[in-house]
Amino acid sequence: MRLRPIALPAKGEDGLLCLFEEEFAPGSTFRVPAASPVKIRVNKDAGGPYTYGAAAVAVGVTADDAAVLARKKTGRVLSLDALTKASDLEDDAESDINPEDNIAVFGVSVGKSVADSAAIGASFQGAVGDTSTVEVGLHNLGPTSVITSSDDLTWLPSVHVTIPAGVKLTEVAFDCLPGDDVAGWDFANAGTVDGLDYTCFPEMGAQVGEKVTFAFTGELTGAKSAAGSAVVDGGVQDANAKNDRAAISIALTGDGSGGQGGGLPITGTPTGWVAIGGAVLLLAGAVAAFVFRRRRVVTTL
Repeated sequence: MRLRPIALPAKGEDGLLCLFEEEFAPGSTFRVPAASPVKIRVNKDAGGPYTYGAAAVAVGVTADDAAVLARKKTGRVLSLDALTKASDLEDDAESDINPEDNIAVFGVSVGKSVADSAAIGASFQGAVGDTSTVEVGLHNLGPTSVITSSDDLTWLPSVHVTIPAGVKLTEVAFDCLPGDDVAGWDFANAGTVDGLDYTCFPEMGAQVGEKVTFAFTGELTGAKSAAGSAVVDGGVQDANAKNDRAAISIALTGDGSGGQGGGLPITGTPTGWVAIGGAVLLLAGAVAAFVFRRRRVVTTL
């Protein structure tokens, strides 16, 4: 049996294409020989515990497809001819009467790793009545990626966001659900403005060094309130709880009336300061005259 391995890269994925240059009798089976197994290497920063999905796909090729594949390089270094695109390969529909069983899915399990998920806070800024937007979320400090979920899908990485009461929300990020109790995860309400508590989900986890943020927009009402917060849940990967919480505050720049807030704008020098300044000048003049007089007396002797 002649087997020709050819690399078949795709965007963001790796693959290996094996071309069998002979016919298979009905009922025959092919397995990769134990002496030369196909080895799968994961990235050194791959997060875990997680089972990454992979698949073996059987597909028939036409004679023209085989001719295209025959021009590919073989051996340990596997690559595609730059002139050939993946779209050049077409299934031979007539050779396979049951394409539904052409895919066998398997998993590649990675053990537990460390990924320090740090919370990202922010501050609503502007005058009373202004509309302000903040972006809060999660920063993966590494050294491995944050996984997208647990294998049983009972846990997802998340950021619990509490907005200060001095903000009237008008828009919420699509990946955020109202409330902090998200049992069942009803994503039908995703991106819905409802109250001041939200739970946001990094859909693709987070690569090392990546910041995943969620935008919240609202009107500054001027009402006094305590700061809100962004609290991350990095799961079993996150062993550092010290940076899991960050504040969400309000920084008012005015009351919206054009003044400085809290009273009339100051347009002149206060009377009290004028009186004190005059007294200081009089005292300084008296001291200068006394010193000058003494110096003149000393120089005439």
